[in-house]
Amino acid sequence: MNSQTTEEPSQLLNKAISNARNKTEEQRKVLEKRYASDVKAVRDNIDKTFAQHEKDAQVTFDPTTRSTTNPLQKRIKEEAE
Repeated sequence: MNSQTTEEPSQLLNKAISNARNKTEEQRKVLEKRYASDVKAVRDNIDKTFAQHEKDAQVTFDPTTRSTTNPLQKRIKEEAE
């Protein structure tokens, strides 16, 4: 009888742990599906922002006028007008 009483709580504990893991995994999958579009939108926005920064960082030099063209300054000036 002693072996049964020590086995049962450990079996119940293992079953409870297994159920908790399964429930957590199910909740994780639900949350991934629910927020997948938000995550994609944020990633797309980050990619777009970095692409814009790369464009803004490309300063060119015009040897005929001996001046530089800075896309960021040009864009800021256009937005201000």
